[in-house]
Amino acid sequence: METSPSLSQSVIDAFNKTFRGKDNTDERDRYDQLKKPDICNIIESANKTRHHWYKSLETTVDPVDVKTLELEKKEGEINKKDSAIKQKEKDILMSIKRQKEETIRQEEQDTDRKKREEDEREKILEYISMFENMYGRKPLQDEIYEGLKGEVSEHIVLSIRG
Repeated sequence: METSPSLSQSVIDAFNKTFRGKDNTDERDRYDQLKKPDICNIIESANKTRHHWYKSLETTVDPVDVKTLELEKKEGEINKKDSAIKQKEKDILMSIKRQKEETIRQEEQDTDRKKREEDEREKILEYISMFENMYGRKPLQDEIYEGLKGEVSEHIVLSIRG
């Protein structure tokens, strides 16, 4: 406990008269906030001037709450990773779908091209047959090409007589 030298009542009265001020003034507010010794008939608890850190000791955190927060944080991370994986799966499936569509389109084009070439070969064979019946000999490549000009491709003519 703190002790101070004795002060006479006249000194205490002079202190109060000098610093107290009138009611509802700034001077009075400062006087009321001023810490005064107990010889002025005022005793204040030490809790008013105590640092705030002691309050955190009084309010302890429940370990279950900490575990719950950690679990929620980890769950959030897992959800983010899960979403990323689902997006990657979706992207891969879309890529596979595009590749399948491209393969089907390419196969259709190949089928169409083969059919056209087969039709052109048929025309060439018919032309050769008619030419043999008419002239009694097989036609030359130039004669086939000139006879079917615009109806068949030159590379087909070359593949038959080549």
